[in-house]
Parts: sequence; structure tokens; C-alpha cells
Amino acid sequence: MPTVLILGAGASRPFGFPTGKDLFERIAGMAGMGVIGDKLGKKPDTLFSGLKVHGEYSESTIRKFANELRNSGLLSVDEFLARRQEWDGLGKAAMAEVLLEAERTSDLFGDVTHGEAENWYRLLFSKLNRSFEDFGGNQISVITYNYDRSLEKFLVTALGASFNKPPRESAAMVSTLRIIHLHGQLTPLREFDEKEGLEYGVKSWRQVLTQCASDMKIIHQADEEEPAFREARELLGKAKRVVFLGFGYGRSNLERLKIRELEGSGERFIFGTCLGFSDAERSEIEAYLRPAGAVRLGGPSTGISSFLHECGALKLMDYRY
Repeated sequence: MPTVLILGAGASRPFGFPTGKDLFERIAGMAGMGVIGDKLGKKPDTLFSGLKVHGEYSESTIRKFANELRNSGLLSVDEFLARRQEWDGLGKAAMAEVLLEAERTSDLFGDVTHGEAENWYRLLFSKLNRSFEDFGGNQISVITYNYDRSLEKFLVTALGASFNKPPRESAAMVSTLRIIHLHGQLTPLREFDEKEGLEYGVKSWRQVLTQCASDMKIIHQADEEEPAFREARELLGKAKRVVFLGFGYGRSNLERLKIRELEGSGERFIFGTCLGFSDAERSEIEAYLRPAGAVRLGGPSTGISSFLHECGALKLMDYRY
């Protein structure tokens, strides 16, 4: 049964990656950082020093950017950069530095500690239950707004360990599932691209930071007519099950996917987590999505793993159904 997962920042949070709010606070927090002896008496954190050394930005430039971001009254770094495009290079470099710091393979396979009782990557993988040769027959695709590469790393590693296959061979099989990064990513993993790809957990330096930042697109740079968006809409049009996980339901993001224009609504079920959303917000989201199919949303305190168990989407993702 064709299933499409749509991932927001909350889907990566259980594995140590920041939400949009976390990212904003971390980067804006550099406004108070500087050299020893500044008014606050603080040493620069790893983000501040990383941008200074790897990005070769001056302390005053970094602090000015962070201060203006903090005082913008906005809620996300992306939104700020859409209005202040002169900060695009430094802003994307800062986001890349934070995300690179968060890449730890151990966080993908250990006990998650960021609000989830279970590792939902592991739950997903347990349902992709075919032989290695038939793994590509799983009828599941992923559309993600996230820059991080954690899901790909998990699947390649798990598949290789399960069937004793080398990373490149496992990566080729994972590629058959279709994982679309609508806003780009921190460059492909080395397993997928031996020449241009980067190892997961790579230590940041100037060339790495520049490469990662150049592959990222913020909201105003993402064209809904690009191949990635067209392919995403094609997958959604064929899907019988659409599952939003850790998604913020931003109107512009939904509109670019043309969710409400999907045909065959009577044959499609739409599931979605709503951790932290109010009842009024959940009702508004349900009303917006209803033209595309029958909608079932999670409760305000239900995390991804619990939601997947409760709503039955895991069973529906199993290739045997």
C-alpha cells in the first residue's frame, strides 16, 4: 500500500537534532558570546568559535548577526533570512554548524532521550521486513523538510548490519525507497556519493561548512516547481496513506505540496502527530487536510512512536498489507 511519510523538525528531535525554535535560540544566543573579558565574561561556545574559525567570520560580524536575529521578533532562522537576505551566507553556515555538531551515530541506535519512549526509526525499520534483495519493494517514500541525514544513516547502517552488506551496497538499496529533501541537506552521505559526499559526524572545517551551507535552501529559495517538489507531489498523488511526523503544518509548506488538490480523497487516509498543539489548532489542521482524505491526528501529548502504535500507521506501512 503506497505510503508517504512527511517529516518536520520534530521527527529528528528524538535523535538530538534541534527543532526550529531550538535552532533559533542556539544561534541567537551567540549575541552574548565573545572573547574572554567581554562584558558578560563568557568564553565563546563551539558554534561561535566554529563560525569564526571555519567560516572565517569576525567576532563583531557574528555577534551583529546573532543580535539582529534575536531582536527580529520572528520565530525561525529561515524566516529571518527570507527578510534579511544579506545574512544568507552566515545564517546557513550557522545552521550547518549546529546540525553537524548533532550528528552522532550512537544517538541513532541508543535509547533516545528527547521526548520519545521508543526509537521510531527502529520501529519503521522493523516494518520494512523484506529480504535484502527485495528491500526496494517496500511501498514507502519519505518527503522531508529537514537538512539532517539521520534517517538515511540509520537505514544504511541497519540494513548493512542486518544482512552483512557493505555500506555502498546498502545505500543503493535504501535509495530505492525515495527520500526527498525539499530544502536540500547537509550534502549526501559518503555511502551515497563517494566523491562529493561526507561522512556522518564529519568534523567541521571551512570546506565542509561551505559545502554543507551551499546545499541548503531556506524557505524563499525553495521553488515549488523544482524537480524535488514535483516528484513529492507525484508521490502524494499515488499515496493511499500520508503520515505527517513531527511536522509544524506551516501553511506555505502545505500549499507548496498542494495537499488540498490531491485527487482520490475517498481512498486516502492522512495521519499526523500534533505534539504540543492546542485543540483549536488541531481542529484547524484537520479542516485544512480533510479535502485530501480521512484525517486522524494525534493528541497534544503523544509523541511519534506512541502515535504510530496507536493510529495503526505502522501496520499500514508493512509491505504485506
